[in-house]
Amino acid sequence: MLRHGRAHTASPRPTRRNTVAILALSLAAILVGLPGQAGAQEVSRPAHADCGPGDRPESGLQGQTTIVERFFSGPARPYTCNMEPVGQFAGEGSGWGLAVIDNCAYLPQRRTPQLPNPGVVLLDVSNPQTPKVVKYLDSPAMMHASESMVIHQGRKLLLAQNWDGDRPLFTEVYDVSDCLNPVLLSSAIVPGVRHHNGAFSSDGMTFYTASCCGPAGFAGPVAGVFAIDVSDPTDLKPVATWVPDDDSWRTHAVAVSPDGTRAYATVGALSAPPGAPHGLVILDTSDVQARRPNPQIRLLGTYFWSETRLIPQFAVPITIQGRPAVLFNDIGGALSGAGASDPVAACRSGDPGWGHIRFIDVQDPRNPVLISKLMLEVHDPANCSNIMYDPVFGFGYAPTRCDVDNWQDPKLMACGFTEGGLRVFDVRDLSKPRELAYYKPQAWWAQPRLASFYPTFLTSGPQTGSAKVHTADAVIFPYFKHKGQEIWFNSFDGGFDVVRFSSALLEREAALFQGFQD
Repeated sequence: MLRHGRAHTASPRPTRRNTVAILALSLAAILVGLPGQAGAQEVSRPAHADCGPGDRPESGLQGQTTIVERFFSGPARPYTCNMEPVGQFAGEGSGWGLAVIDNCAYLPQRRTPQLPNPGVVLLDVSNPQTPKVVKYLDSPAMMHASESMVIHQGRKLLLAQNWDGDRPLFTEVYDVSDCLNPVLLSSAIVPGVRHHNGAFSSDGMTFYTASCCGPAGFAGPVAGVFAIDVSDPTDLKPVATWVPDDDSWRTHAVAVSPDGTRAYATVGALSAPPGAPHGLVILDTSDVQARRPNPQIRLLGTYFWSETRLIPQFAVPITIQGRPAVLFNDIGGALSGAGASDPVAACRSGDPGWGHIRFIDVQDPRNPVLISKLMLEVHDPANCSNIMYDPVFGFGYAPTRCDVDNWQDPKLMACGFTEGGLRVFDVRDLSKPRELAYYKPQAWWAQPRLASFYPTFLTSGPQTGSAKVHTADAVIFPYFKHKGQEIWFNSFDGGFDVVRFSSALLEREAALFQGFQD
């Protein structure tokens, strides 16, 4: 059964820190003042993963890459706990987003004039130890695909749209039946449709997408949810659009229930004023699924909050013992946006420094109910002063995307926590997730990474300036592969990685990997 109310709170383990770092962080805590922890009964703070003898665990707070670790002398190395590296394609780094199917990975690159091979990198990962470049997809949508790339595993279709503020928006569909040799089926401007991130219906006949941060001159709505008929992938047809009545609502991403009758959209903004809505919107899409004439998308319910106010990411539908739920990850927190310029004041707000994960029961779509909030120690407002000067990247330690082993009664969840690394949890009880493992890639320091998403948020150019010194890499999109024993993910500077669970963890947690389906 889904349980609501008080969640398990784990006692943090003692941490090892450099003496100088302890004094600096203690002084910061005095200056900031430790906030209270409102709503603690809804918070699940999983205990640190139990690492093995061959691991190189993080030394600070759970999820933190400390100042000492960031400037550790000697060659850069990953921090590991029950995970080990298998293979990597570093290339020129990675943009936002990643799509995988069979033994292929589609790695987006940030658009930059200096990039020698622009577009999406198609990787052959049939040998995970040595991912190999097959080709670079350079059709219009692939030149800056970002997180728009979505694959329907059954119909073997990849859909994407370029994320550009000054170029026409091309929506493209590839046939990826032979993933090493994708075939472009259509490349066209779909009138009035801005695709930032979306999802196919389970039958693959409809694609739902949300408009986020539409470019200047875009003729469609700035915020909204679009339904596109993709039954004929060579001829995409918009069939319905939902636009919020309140123009302060800004959609970011959308996902669809297994039966196609519900859509779950994330609402927030890149820069939101106090009081602006932020959270989950539930829509009735039954007209579209049934292909009724003049289909309408209707608002059913909302679930909003105020402690994290910027940049909602994804709402992932899952089912727990027959009850529908949503896994929601936020990015922005008190230290994002304006808070970055005054971190002391941001920490005094009592809000989490960075976004975190929520599990929401949506059995009654008109009255969603919070199951729990998964917060690592770096997300705890009480620890804000300890981490406020850590991250280089503007999303800090926030979860960017999560994958689960099975949408029906998931047992495992893997999330990219930006500079907090790749982290894996046992989620059989959503009120008490349990951390199992993590992998934090090595820093790339000042090495030129022309395709990395990092420079777009920094003041210097892609190869110059002190801001280019990255003391931690940012993990973005993870995927379970090979019966859950491997995870494929991308990081901004490190490109594409394959890691696997340690044999000791697989033996100790064998029940979690039984019945796994890729």
